Amino acid sequence: PGAASPAPPTFALMLALLRGDWEHADGSEQRYRTETSGLVAAYLQWHLEYGIRSLRHVERDARPGTTTDDTDRERV
Repeated sequence: PGAASPAPPTFALMLALLRGDWEHADGSEQRYRTETSGLVAAYLQWHLEYGIRSLRHVERDARPGTTTDDTDRERV
C-alpha cells in the first residue's frame, strides 16, 4: 500500500484537534476536514485490526480476573 501525503493544512487541523483548539478546527476548510477524517479512520482501522490479530498471542488458560503471574504461582 502507498503512503499518504497530507496537505500542510491537514496536519494543522490534526494538531488543532489534538490540542482541543476547536476554533481553529471549526474554521478549517471542508477538504482538509475530509482528508483528516480519512486519515484518522484508516489509522483507527489499522490499529483495531492489528490489535485483534495480536489476541492469538494472549495466553488462553488464565482464569478471568487473574494475571499470568497468579496462574504461574498456582502451578508451582
